[in-house]
Amino acid sequence: MFLVVTKYFLIVVSRHIHHCWGVCLTISTSLSTVGDVSFFRQIIAIASIHQALKPGGRFVAEFGGKGNVLAIATALYSALESIGIHQTQVENPWYYPSIGEYTTLLEQQGFDAIYAILFPRPTPLAEGEAGIANWIKMFAGSFFAGLSPEQQIEIISVIEEYLKPTLYQQGTWTADYRRIRIVAVKL
Repeated sequence: MFLVVTKYFLIVVSRHIHHCWGVCLTISTSLSTVGDVSFFRQIIAIASIHQALKPGGRFVAEFGGKGNVLAIATALYSALESIGIHQTQVENPWYYPSIGEYTTLLEQQGFDAIYAILFPRPTPLAEGEAGIANWIKMFAGSFFAGLSPEQQIEIISVIEEYLKPTLYQQGTWTADYRRIRIVAVKL
Protein backbone atom coordinates (compact mmCIF):
# COMPACT_ATOMS: atom_id res chain seq x y z
CA MET A 1 0.00 0.00 0.00
CA PHE A 2 1.29 3.50 -0.86
CA LEU A 3 0.25 6.63 0.98
CA VAL A 4 0.74 10.20 -0.13
CA VAL A 5 1.16 12.57 2.79
CA THR A 6 0.46 16.19 1.91
CA LYS A 7 -0.14 19.36 3.89
CA TYR A 8 -3.86 18.81 3.32
CA PHE A 9 -3.65 15.30 4.78
CA LEU A 10 -1.93 16.58 7.92
CA ILE A 11 -4.58 19.25 8.37
CA VAL A 12 -7.40 16.76 7.92
CA VAL A 13 -5.81 14.41 10.45
CA SER A 14 -5.26 17.16 12.99
CA ARG A 15 -8.89 18.29 12.71
CA HIS A 16 -10.08 14.75 13.35
CA ILE A 17 -7.85 14.11 16.32
CA HIS A 18 -10.64 12.46 18.30
CA HIS A 19 -10.45 9.53 15.86
CA CYS A 20 -6.74 8.95 16.54
CA TRP A 21 -6.48 8.52 20.29
CA GLY A 22 -6.22 4.73 20.06
CA VAL A 23 -3.04 4.94 17.98
CA CYS A 24 -1.43 8.24 18.98
CA LEU A 25 1.30 8.73 21.52
CA THR A 26 0.22 10.11 24.84
CA ILE A 27 1.26 13.75 24.86
CA SER A 28 1.90 15.06 28.37
CA THR A 29 3.05 18.55 27.46
CA SER A 30 0.80 21.45 26.58
CA LEU A 31 0.78 22.68 23.00
CA SER A 32 1.49 26.35 23.48
CA THR A 33 3.00 27.38 20.14
CA VAL A 34 2.37 26.76 16.48
CA GLY A 35 5.67 24.87 16.40
CA ASP A 36 4.27 22.51 19.03
CA VAL A 37 1.11 22.05 16.96
CA SER A 38 3.16 21.33 13.83
CA PHE A 39 5.15 18.73 15.77
CA PHE A 40 1.95 17.21 17.13
CA ARG A 41 0.53 16.98 13.60
CA GLN A 42 3.57 14.93 12.62
CA ILE A 43 2.93 12.49 15.47
CA ILE A 44 -0.71 12.14 14.42
CA ALA A 45 0.25 11.66 10.78
CA ILE A 46 2.82 8.97 11.62
CA ALA A 47 0.33 7.18 13.87
CA SER A 48 -2.32 7.29 11.14
CA ILE A 49 0.12 5.97 8.53
CA HIS A 50 1.15 3.18 10.91
CA GLN A 51 -2.49 2.25 11.45
CA ALA A 52 -3.15 2.17 7.68
CA LEU A 53 -0.23 -0.14 6.83
CA LYS A 54 -0.02 -3.90 7.26
CA PRO A 55 2.99 -5.31 9.14
CA GLY A 56 5.95 -5.11 6.77
CA GLY A 57 4.31 -2.22 4.87
CA ARG A 58 6.65 0.55 3.73
CA PHE A 59 6.32 4.25 4.40
CA VAL A 60 8.37 6.27 1.88
CA ALA A 61 8.44 10.05 2.14
CA GLU A 62 10.37 13.17 1.24
CA PHE A 63 9.84 16.50 2.96
CA GLY A 64 11.62 19.57 4.33
CA GLY A 65 14.34 18.71 6.84
CA LYS A 66 16.45 20.54 9.38
CA GLY A 67 17.86 23.72 7.85
CA ASN A 68 15.17 23.89 5.15
CA VAL A 69 14.80 27.49 3.93
CA LEU A 70 17.14 28.62 6.70
CA ALA A 71 18.43 31.63 4.77
CA ILE A 72 14.88 32.69 3.89
CA ALA A 73 13.67 32.25 7.49
CA THR A 74 16.66 34.16 8.85
CA ALA A 75 15.98 37.03 6.42
CA LEU A 76 12.29 36.96 7.33
CA TYR A 77 13.01 37.21 11.06
CA SER A 78 15.56 39.99 10.47
CA ALA A 79 13.05 41.94 8.38
CA LEU A 80 10.38 41.56 11.08
CA GLU A 81 12.88 42.70 13.74
CA SER A 82 13.60 45.79 11.63
CA ILE A 83 10.01 46.96 12.21
CA GLY A 84 10.00 45.97 15.89
CA ILE A 85 8.45 42.50 15.70
CA HIS A 86 10.39 39.85 17.62
CA GLN A 87 10.61 36.24 16.41
CA THR A 88 8.53 35.04 19.39
CA GLN A 89 5.63 37.28 18.34
CA VAL A 90 4.95 35.53 15.03
CA GLU A 91 3.51 32.15 14.22
CA ASN A 92 5.99 29.89 12.46
CA PRO A 93 3.98 27.04 10.91
CA TRP A 94 7.04 25.13 9.74
CA TYR A 95 8.41 21.97 11.30
CA TYR A 96 11.66 20.77 9.74
CA PRO A 97 13.01 17.87 11.80
CA SER A 98 16.49 16.42 11.85
CA ILE A 99 16.93 12.81 10.78
CA GLY A 100 17.35 11.88 14.44
CA GLU A 101 14.13 13.62 15.48
CA TYR A 102 12.04 12.09 12.72
CA THR A 103 13.41 8.55 12.93
CA THR A 104 12.81 8.67 16.69
CA LEU A 105 9.17 9.63 16.06
CA LEU A 106 8.88 6.77 13.58
CA GLU A 107 10.40 4.26 15.99
CA GLN A 108 8.13 5.43 18.82
CA GLN A 109 5.12 4.70 16.59
CA GLY A 110 6.25 1.17 15.65
CA PHE A 111 8.32 1.70 12.51
CA ASP A 112 11.85 0.59 11.69
CA ALA A 113 13.57 3.44 9.83
CA ILE A 114 15.75 1.61 7.31
CA TYR A 115 16.94 4.57 5.25
CA ALA A 116 17.20 8.30 5.91
CA ILE A 117 19.16 11.04 4.22
CA LEU A 118 19.21 14.82 4.58
CA PHE A 119 20.37 16.66 1.48
CA PRO A 120 20.39 20.16 -0.01
CA ARG A 121 18.07 20.75 -2.95
CA PRO A 122 18.46 24.34 -4.11
CA THR A 123 15.36 25.05 -6.17
CA PRO A 124 15.03 27.82 -8.78
CA LEU A 125 11.85 29.85 -8.30
CA ALA A 126 9.62 30.84 -11.19
CA GLU A 127 8.85 34.39 -12.30
CA GLY A 128 12.35 35.87 -12.25
CA GLU A 129 12.71 38.95 -10.07
CA ALA A 130 9.33 38.34 -8.39
CA GLY A 131 10.25 34.76 -7.46
CA ILE A 132 11.14 35.23 -3.78
CA ALA A 133 8.29 37.70 -3.16
CA ASN A 134 5.82 35.21 -4.62
CA TRP A 135 7.34 32.36 -2.58
CA ILE A 136 7.04 34.40 0.63
CA LYS A 137 3.40 35.32 -0.10
CA MET A 138 2.58 31.67 -0.82
CA PHE A 139 4.44 29.87 1.98
CA ALA A 140 5.10 32.46 4.70
CA GLY A 141 1.75 34.21 4.92
CA SER A 142 1.23 33.35 8.58
CA PHE A 143 4.26 35.47 9.49
CA PHE A 144 2.35 38.52 8.21
CA ALA A 145 -0.80 38.06 10.29
CA GLY A 146 -1.98 41.42 11.58
CA LEU A 147 0.41 43.47 9.43
CA SER A 148 -0.79 46.15 7.04
CA PRO A 149 -0.23 45.69 3.29
CA GLU A 150 2.37 48.46 3.49
CA GLN A 151 4.29 46.64 6.25
CA GLN A 152 4.15 43.40 4.24
CA ILE A 153 5.61 45.13 1.18
CA GLU A 154 8.34 46.69 3.34
CA ILE A 155 9.24 43.34 4.90
CA ILE A 156 9.40 41.58 1.54
CA SER A 157 11.64 44.36 0.22
CA VAL A 158 14.01 43.94 3.18
CA ILE A 159 14.05 40.16 2.67
CA GLU A 160 14.92 40.58 -1.01
CA GLU A 161 17.73 42.98 -0.15
CA TYR A 162 19.10 40.60 2.48
CA LEU A 163 18.96 37.51 0.24
CA LYS A 164 19.93 38.98 -3.13
CA PRO A 165 23.71 38.41 -2.73
CA THR A 166 23.27 34.69 -2.01
CA LEU A 167 19.97 33.47 -3.51
CA TYR A 168 19.56 35.65 -6.63
CA GLN A 169 21.78 34.77 -9.59
CA GLN A 170 21.38 35.64 -13.27
CA GLY A 171 17.79 36.83 -12.91
CA THR A 172 16.56 33.81 -10.91
CA TRP A 173 15.84 33.37 -7.23
CA THR A 174 16.72 30.03 -5.64
CA ALA A 175 15.06 28.66 -2.49
CA ASP A 176 17.51 27.03 -0.08
CA TYR A 177 15.60 23.80 0.38
CA ARG A 178 16.97 20.89 2.44
CA ARG A 179 15.07 17.64 2.18
CA ILE A 180 14.76 14.44 4.19
CA ARG A 181 14.12 11.26 2.25
CA ILE A 182 13.08 8.35 4.43
CA VAL A 183 12.03 4.72 4.15
CA ALA A 184 10.48 3.00 7.15
CA VAL A 185 8.86 -0.41 7.60
CA LYS A 186 5.96 -1.12 9.91
CA LEU A 187 7.00 -3.67 12.53
